[in-house]
Amino acid sequence: MEKQIKTIGVLTSGGDAPGMNAAVRAVVRTGLHKGFRMIGIQRGYNGLLNGECFEMNLRSVSNIISAGGTILYTARCLEFKTKEGQDKGAAKCRELGIDALVVIGGDGSYRGARELAHRGIPMIGLPGTIDNDIACTEYTIGYDTAMNTALEMIDKLRDTTQSHDRCSVVEVMGRNAGYIALNVAIASGAMAVLLPEKEFDMQRDILDKIVETQRTGKRHFIVIVAEGIGHSQEIANEIQARTGIDTRATILGHVQRGGSPTLRDRVNASAMGYHAVCLLEQGKYNRIVGMKGEELVDYPVDEALEMTKSIDPVLVDVCNTISICFFEHSAELYFSVKRGKAALLFLFTKNTVLWYTIARESRRGALSRVRQESGTVELEQAKKRVEELRAVIEKNNRLYYDQDAPELEDFEYDALMRELKAVSYTHLTLPTILRV
Repeated sequence: MEKQIKTIGVLTSGGDAPGMNAAVRAVVRTGLHKGFRMIGIQRGYNGLLNGECFEMNLRSVSNIISAGGTILYTARCLEFKTKEGQDKGAAKCRELGIDALVVIGGDGSYRGARELAHRGIPMIGLPGTIDNDIACTEYTIGYDTAMNTALEMIDKLRDTTQSHDRCSVVEVMGRNAGYIALNVAIASGAMAVLLPEKEFDMQRDILDKIVETQRTGKRHFIVIVAEGIGHSQEIANEIQARTGIDTRATILGHVQRGGSPTLRDRVNASAMGYHAVCLLEQGKYNRIVGMKGEELVDYPVDEALEMTKSIDPVLVDVCNTISICFFEHSAELYFSVKRGKAALLFLFTKNTVLWYTIARESRRGALSRVRQESGTVELEQAKKRVEELRAVIEKNNRLYYDQDAPELEDFEYDALMRELKAVSYTHLTLPTILRV
């Protein structure tokens, strides 16, 4: 016989997340609208075991939708992980007249609620965590706000990083998931991101990127590190030691859990809270609510806890592609030109280096067409040759001139620049024209 539900308890468990109050508000008001008695349980399962409960009415949830944190508070409860604690929790629900629970939290919270369900207390779970690491849903309450908070902080860090030509290593939250890190890396234009879901190599993924980015004229860098990687200070120390760039580590920390929730978090949390009560009203118990695309979905708790999900490989590729162009992905053009004389021009493609000598035909007093001499060489040889050229330039603090190149008048210099750009766009997909 299906259990008749008259009283619903609601609690928040695990780490707090912006939007939890919006979910509590929706659960309470939807429950009252449908004729249920509503009980607020403070401090999660710890409060349940200790009887920290109170009856909620419409005014209990007034003016909370814009507030961060959770008015019901939250706490860890080691006792509830034991069989004795779970038995005590079920008995406390019966003592308080609680017929069903709506639990707002993460996987650990669901496992606790499932144990109560095994003891006759139906449950509905709502995904509340900034980490977005719940497999049965594409979106969790608090995720959007946490990303926007992190992004705002990184944008501020960029200002001072750029002013000092520094590298900032920024660690964001996410526990063992890289969803926050990946998204804020794309949104902030970070040079690199380190994710727990992806193996990384310090040389390949950071140091080489810095070198290549410097060649495009950039002098400040942002590296995003997911909490699951950690060791941000050690990473910053290594970058500074091996590149000479002043590098600072910043761990954003729990600021990402606070703050007024975004519109998306408020709306989705409200919709999820409403849906939870509707499921209980329909006699659909022991389920986890989630989102797939923009649609609300729900799964049996056992099925939901067995699901897995992975980081979006397309977003990873987006991040890597638009952060910096490598030799392997596109061509880069290096040259130095100055009014008065023309210089040696290097053009890299994946496995070929082309070099040009720009000169004027002195007899006719007109700018010559660009003459091309080309040869196929190993990429490493090509890179070595340009490094030798750059070393000469830096050592002598001057441009490397073609010894036979005559001086150029201003109008000839301008014509040369136009021709160089025309040539580069002919030969390159994404040309980068630099003054060395």
